[in-house]
Amino acid sequence: AEVAAVLRDAVPSASVVVDDGYEILGHRRGGRALVFCDPPYQLGGDTERAVRLIRDLHAHWRAARFALWYPVRARTRDKTRRLHDAVRRLRDAEPSLGDCLAAQLALEDGTLGTGFVLVKPPFGFDAHLE
Repeated sequence: AEVAAVLRDAVPSASVVVDDGYEILGHRRGGRALVFCDPPYQLGGDTERAVRLIRDLHAHWRAARFALWYPVRARTRDKTRRLHDAVRRLRDAEPSLGDCLAAQLALEDGTLGTGFVLVKPPFGFDAHLE
């Protein structure tokens, strides 16, 4: 909720919705958008559910860009690889999906971090990550 308040203050013209993204995005469509999804990975199955959401958004809300957050942990490396592979397979099956960019930040010892996959990044966005 604190992040939503900061976003609302920073971009007053934006619609910031804090809710079950899987549920609400099934009904939301519109113009350009950045959809940021922070799934509850501890429930299991959210990797597959998030990839289905990307596919659905691409099919029904083509102007939307999609950012998917995920945790980086030593014990979740397999899950992270499955997520990246699933997004890659989706992009291969749907070439009009366009570019997908993955970025990760981790502590020097590699035990803890955060990552995201950005579907349809704006032109030149990857240069800003350097």
